[in-house]
Amino acid sequence: MAWKPLVFVITPFNQERSNLRAQLLGADYNVTAVSEPVDAVSRLSTEIPHLIIADHDQGLKEKDAFVELMAKLDGAAPLPILFLLERKEGEWLPTLVREGLDDTLMRPVQSLELLSRTSSLLRNRQLLGQVRIQEDFLSCRNIATFSREETLPTVLLVEDDPREMGNIAFLLGQIPCRTLKARTPAEALWHIRRIPPHLAIVDLLFPDLDGLELARYLKKQGETRHTPLLMLTAVPELDNRVQGMDSGPDDYLVKPVNSAEVLTRVRRLLARHQNHEKILGNNLILADQGFTDPSTGIPKDEFFRFVYPQMVNWSQKAHLPFTVARMRISSGKDFLRVAAQIRSILRDFDLDFITGENDLSFILPETPSEKAKIALSRILAKAEDMGIPPWEIRLVTVSIGEDGWETDRIQASLKPGHHRMESGEMEDGPGRKILVASRWGAEGDLADLLRSNGYSGVETVRLDARESTGKVQADLVILQGKADEVPGLLDRLLPSLPDPNLPILIRCTGNGDGEHVPLVPGSAEFIPSGVPIDYLLKRVSQSLDLASLRSGSEEVLQFLKNLVRFLEEGDPDIQGHGQQVSNWAVALGARLGRQKEELDALRWGGLLHDVGKIFLPQRILLREGMLSAEEFMIVKSHSKLGHDLFRPFSILKKALPIIKHHHERMDGKGYPEGLRGEKVPILARIVSVVEVYDTLLRRRPFRSAFSPEEAAKTLRDEARRGLWDPKIVEAFFEMIEE
Repeated sequence: MAWKPLVFVITPFNQERSNLRAQLLGADYNVTAVSEPVDAVSRLSTEIPHLIIADHDQGLKEKDAFVELMAKLDGAAPLPILFLLERKEGEWLPTLVREGLDDTLMRPVQSLELLSRTSSLLRNRQLLGQVRIQEDFLSCRNIATFSREETLPTVLLVEDDPREMGNIAFLLGQIPCRTLKARTPAEALWHIRRIPPHLAIVDLLFPDLDGLELARYLKKQGETRHTPLLMLTAVPELDNRVQGMDSGPDDYLVKPVNSAEVLTRVRRLLARHQNHEKILGNNLILADQGFTDPSTGIPKDEFFRFVYPQMVNWSQKAHLPFTVARMRISSGKDFLRVAAQIRSILRDFDLDFITGENDLSFILPETPSEKAKIALSRILAKAEDMGIPPWEIRLVTVSIGEDGWETDRIQASLKPGHHRMESGEMEDGPGRKILVASRWGAEGDLADLLRSNGYSGVETVRLDARESTGKVQADLVILQGKADEVPGLLDRLLPSLPDPNLPILIRCTGNGDGEHVPLVPGSAEFIPSGVPIDYLLKRVSQSLDLASLRSGSEEVLQFLKNLVRFLEEGDPDIQGHGQQVSNWAVALGARLGRQKEELDALRWGGLLHDVGKIFLPQRILLREGMLSAEEFMIVKSHSKLGHDLFRPFSILKKALPIIKHHHERMDGKGYPEGLRGEKVPILARIVSVVEVYDTLLRRRPFRSAFSPEEAAKTLRDEARRGLWDPKIVEAFFEMIEE
């Protein structure tokens, strides 16, 4: 299901609640509508909003519940609120409004006011995140961040009605700011060319020139492109207002204006302009410190490596999706000129980076996959317009967090400690369907036990040798039987499962404890008879969490595979290297008796061990002959780069030591940390052995490929000299010889 922003609507009025919900649903938002703040607090166990629309008067009356709601969301990114006010309340500044972040809606709520303000507040949020990331990057390098001069902001007011101009100018004086007044668009242009304003408030209709023309002019000029535009209108017709919004205004006010709307809207839009100034100012500091390309101003890969995990963290906290993409122009023709032109078509808060000699990377915040396709198609079209043929462009892309960043994990971050749903809260959705299977009909008792502990999605199946078991659907299988029966029961069960890697808990009954039952693909764990019920329930919960995590992360896993393919496409001699290392590492790990979760780590660690090389220059990776000492230092950085790249992915937590340490050696002369002997993680030692062997079998720019016999002799000789773990080396050759 396509991602949509979630809006919480909190108002005690049934009709208003229904109307707001209907309008927001029609505009492609997800909506949760409740009557009281306490109801919204209870929803946080399963839903995280991106915006709240709340009755201001109710917020004051039930302040404790409202404060609790905001405290629950305090760990996430700043959450904007739209407060609903009566017209008579609009003569004073609402108490709960946070300056520069929140805004107001006057009753009765107009549809276009609701939708334009909702969109505007959500855009503000992303700018705040980008400012924070820039400032964190500079601060951790002891570089001063941008600080604007303490001068009054300039607001351009364009209005032909003297009374309305006087009212608004009086309110602007309370902010405070410097106000420039113009009675016509032509007079406004004269002011703009002399002093570009921080905010423009423009009437929609004039006798001589449409205010929309002035709006279009402001948004097309470089100096005023980021100037917020607040449109004034007394025209009730919907089409005129829509036309105004399509011309570039950020929001609007309906005349006659009232105090609360003018003050909250102007302050918020001035705060947005200030954030744009900070971004541009920090960009100049980045350029001065050498973190951007001097000819284009596009940040280099060091900034990307910092921003990427920060953006994952920001988006996860804010419960927002984002898309990351990497584009390589194989010929390198006019690369910097193409990069500069592509930058001109990005949105205000999209980020671009030069991450290789001919590589551009993009981070598109708040962009699910469907919207990313549109943005990336514009990028590809721009490259083609500049003479780059499609076959010279390679693009790897993934959209992350479209399924809500896994609600269970967000919920856990809001409330410390383990949370188990009560029976009434349990959902029979993906990740919660349990199949209990046995031979003699004992499955019913276990199913009843699970249901009594809140697992409502439990089904049973009897494995009868006389009847075939049809296809079943489940997220976890619990198989009950005596130890000596388990292999036969598995043979009967596995063909009916939709996924051979489905987690299986084998609960041994009778005297056997499962110790001598062979481990099969997909088995999570043997549960001996006689263990406490609490232990069994804990293992069920953990296995379901793993199944949910795997299911919810398919898009991430596909992205990881795409990264490997992207790396290997640049060098035909290493195509398939990552997958081969992964296959051998898993097989060798199983031979050495490693646990299932360790085999999963070997699978991903083996596949991704070299992906950090995507940040390295192609001229070094494909260099004929020996590398210089400086070039070798650059190559050695790939293990740390890969580790940092994948650190935000919780599903790769156990694979990270492999990615980081697969070039360590038993004699302590490896990298990046020079670990020695048993201090080298065992899984990294396994991957090291199979990685070296597969690399020896492949041609490299500085040598020919080894024969299998030559590779085996070299690896064994190096093990005797103390480079590799000799036990793992011998186990590996025993495996491949078989």
